[in-house]
Amino acid sequence: MPNLVRLPADVATPRADPARVPVIGALGRLVPKKGFGDLLEALALLRARGHSWELRLAGTGPEENALRQQAARLGIEREVRFLGWVDDKRSFFATLDVFCVPSREEPFGIAVLEGMAHARATIATDAPGPREIVSHGRDGLIVPRATPEGLADAIVALLRDPDRRHELARAGRETVRARFALPVVARQLSAVLRQAVERTAVEV
Repeated sequence: MPNLVRLPADVATPRADPARVPVIGALGRLVPKKGFGDLLEALALLRARGHSWELRLAGTGPEENALRQQAARLGIEREVRFLGWVDDKRSFFATLDVFCVPSREEPFGIAVLEGMAHARATIATDAPGPREIVSHGRDGLIVPRATPEGLADAIVALLRDPDRRHELARAGRETVRARFALPVVARQLSAVLRQAVERTAVEV
């Protein structure tokens, strides 16, 4: 049985605004396996290549101080906003142009579903969970784990191509609607339970 997410209503895919610095988002518990250090390295590469951006990192955890120190060491602390825990996911995702899930370990990936459900172009790593959710190039992008260069290349590819960003965002939301929305998973769960009850009745 897949995990599930509530599909927020009336979410629009974002359109590019050339007058605004692109906003990249990430969300999750601040622990090493989530790969946020790799994301900071990737964004430092982007700045070195002349790209402007802002990162909004939502979440709390024991790695926060280390990540703040890493951002300062990379010289990008002014572009990185640590938001703490975010309850209003809708408002958080509404500010983003691209959503990144840079996990080194991810058995499923609720954050991936949340980004796609909120119609944000989503980049995730090739951890087992995201690989089960994202079809690379169709409804999101998949990059190798622990490779800041690959992550940087994927981010800049989407920042340079607003039409592709828009299409991935639209397709990602449709993937969630078709496979992971509450009514879909509820029907699957009901069918599994019904089969289990029928099998038990026959055995008895």
